[in-house]
Amino acid sequence: MTEAANNLYYIDFQRQLWQAYFDLGMKEGVWAPRVSKSFAKQHHTCRSYGFPKHVIEQRQKTITQQLQYTTNGLHWYLTNLEQNVQKWQPYIDPSFLSGAINECVKNAQQRLRQEFNYKRKMLTLNSNDRHLITKFYELQPNEEQIHIAKQIWQTTFHILKTKEQEEILRKRIFLRRLLTTYDKMIDKSLDYIEPMLSNQALDKDRRASLVSSYSKTITQYKFDLMTLNLDTIQNVIRGYQKILNDLQNKLLQSCHELMIQAIENRRKAMQNRHETSISIYTTITASLPLIEVDLNLTPQQMSMFINGLKYIIPCQSRLSRKSIEQLVTEQYQSISTTDERTKQAFQALEYLLHDLYSKPLRKKLTIRAQREYKVVKSIQRILHQRSDIVIRRTDKSKVFYIGKATDYGRKAEEYMLKTKAYQEITSGRCPLAYNLHAVQTLLDYLETRHVLTKQQRKYISPNMTKLELGHYHGLPKPHKVTILQSKCYHLHSFLCTQKVSTL
Repeated sequence: MTEAANNLYYIDFQRQLWQAYFDLGMKEGVWAPRVSKSFAKQHHTCRSYGFPKHVIEQRQKTITQQLQYTTNGLHWYLTNLEQNVQKWQPYIDPSFLSGAINECVKNAQQRLRQEFNYKRKMLTLNSNDRHLITKFYELQPNEEQIHIAKQIWQTTFHILKTKEQEEILRKRIFLRRLLTTYDKMIDKSLDYIEPMLSNQALDKDRRASLVSSYSKTITQYKFDLMTLNLDTIQNVIRGYQKILNDLQNKLLQSCHELMIQAIENRRKAMQNRHETSISIYTTITASLPLIEVDLNLTPQQMSMFINGLKYIIPCQSRLSRKSIEQLVTEQYQSISTTDERTKQAFQALEYLLHDLYSKPLRKKLTIRAQREYKVVKSIQRILHQRSDIVIRRTDKSKVFYIGKATDYGRKAEEYMLKTKAYQEITSGRCPLAYNLHAVQTLLDYLETRHVLTKQQRKYISPNMTKLELGHYHGLPKPHKVTILQSKCYHLHSFLCTQKVSTL
């Protein structure tokens, strides 16, 4: 039923797009107008838009048949659903369940809907762009005016293209997404570094620390270079803008008002068309971990560390020894609620979860899940065997930090002695209860003296479910030595069987 609903929406998207092609052709009386390659290049426009009339009509006929077939199939599923829910315990309203499926499909097709809307919008913009060029030539400009108009449009095109490059580069810098050319160019420097790091005179842990420092420094340099490129692009945009201003001043001297307006209208249309077609990178790559001990990690293990703190390993529940019923029950209980308005929805969700876990995975996804599961288990074994190391997330960049436990303890002790803000508990008794009693006594006194209202006292009272004693966290601060701060993915279940604070 879900697949039928998905197909129905997809076919309807196609119907709307081809109807837009048909409406535009009927409006203009021209089907799929074309221009030469040289004309399109000189005016920075598309060669053609739309389709021939016979192609559109044939496609519309096919879509109508597909739409009818899919609608009949969906109606059959709805009829069967109404019959099957009578046997379910507890009973689920079929209209409620079908509505939930419909909303899930619509939400999942958001990206697809955007793509079809983009195609329809670009069809209109391409048509408008062609009409504006035609209107300019209808004014019968001379050779000089045509030359100036082409130069203005060409400069506008270069400005828009360079601004697109600027925006992409900004996103790359912000999202820590490096260009492949930078990687290949700068990574060649490792050819001179690797022999030095392979020297037997270096201690293993010191070598690991140096390798991590080299990686951070090289990565920082890559981003510094990208920032310099950004500054260069901005200077190029300013240069193009100056050229455009000079051309517009020249235009005022050689063209009349109607022609100036026609050229300007087309230039603005180019801006609107370009803003619609711009694409930005959205893939995020996490930063490297900071490793100061020799773990002898494989490339696969290091890659898992690089994925970062928020990376979610796919389908790990499928590799569990628990039965499907146990997995569904645990997941259902973790998201269920006592709200009567949503209880029925969660009961339906329990059946959907069972169907989801019963459905076999694709072969490629199964292989990937098994491979990453083995990598995580191998990392856990290394960390269990190394009681002399400590693993944390860094303070600001939120990447993994792995170092010696002795060094970490020494730095923590030095920090506490330096700040004199911490006191060691030697009695074995936590003073949290005493502190809580003191705070509550003070609040009671303030309330009885009418300094605080009952509502204010309730608002500032400690939350008993989240109460804890202030303590030393000890998050490493590698950013103090010019280390990249980055966005990372959560390494879900990475240390699920061990406490990070006792590593």
